[in-house]
Order: sequence, then structure tokens, then C-alpha cells
Amino acid sequence: GLRPIVIDGSNVAMAHGNDVFSAKVFSAKGIKIVADYFKQNGHRTVVAFVPQFRKKSGQVVDRAVLEGLEEEGVVVFTPSREVDRERITSYDDTFVLDYAAKHGGIVVTKDNYRDLAHSRQEWMEVVKKRILMPTFVKDDLMFSDDPMGRDGPSLDQLLRF
Repeated sequence: GLRPIVIDGSNVAMAHGNDVFSAKVFSAKGIKIVADYFKQNGHRTVVAFVPQFRKKSGQVVDRAVLEGLEEEGVVVFTPSREVDRERITSYDDTFVLDYAAKHGGIVVTKDNYRDLAHSRQEWMEVVKKRILMPTFVKDDLMFSDDPMGRDGPSLDQLLRF
């Protein structure tokens, strides 16, 4: 069967925003493009983790897209709150790696997770063997046919159990 897809929502949205808007903006459309790609290719589980503060006004260039992804059940918001005008946000990358480790998922991100890879053995397994880096050319999504290098599994092999 096909592996679950775990999208590093902040990372993917910022990558798409940087390419489309040539600026550091959070573009939920990037998450939607990735989620739609994998759903259309038969993946039943596609989940994106996004910090809850992104729901607030001014945090996302396409708020309606983010809300639609939440309604579809694609976006899961990680804890975030404000106390005395200070934002307290859980580290969303830990949710990404934890979910992927527990469910055998592939993580779609441009992050190398250097800060977390050595924290847990199961996370290291994900970082070493199950990271898939997207490339955006405006709204076109591309993945390498050899995401783990010439000697690694093909894209098709990587996406299957």
C-alpha cells in the first residue's frame, strides 16, 4: 500500500510563498497543491501540521484556502496561544516527525531537521529514509525521480510500504 503523507505545513507554505510571491510569505496554496497531488495519486492519509497562530488575520496570504484545508481534514493545527501579547507556540516539527514515525509516513519538507534528528531514534529513521523534498516552479509541484540519490529507492518505491 501507499504510505501516509505528512506535510510540514509551515515549511511547504513558506517555500511556495517564496517562489510565487518572491517574499517570505505563508501561502496555504502550497499545502493544497501538495495535498491534492498525493490524493490524486491514491494516498488515503494526507495530513499537514501547521501552528495554530497561522489562523490569525495577517498570518497567511490565502486564509480561505487554509480554512478549506482544515475543513477537509488535511490541516491539523498544533498548539499556539498568546499570553500578555507574547506568542507561545509548540514546536510543530516534533508533531510532523512523531506522526511520520508512528505511521510509517513520508515527510514532505525542505527541512533537514538537524536540530531534531538525534533526539529520538525513530525520528532519525524518518529523517534518513523518508524525507521527500518538493520543488515549486510557481504553482507547479515537482519531485525528483531519485529522491534519495542515485543509489536509493525511486520515488515510486519510497511512497510504498
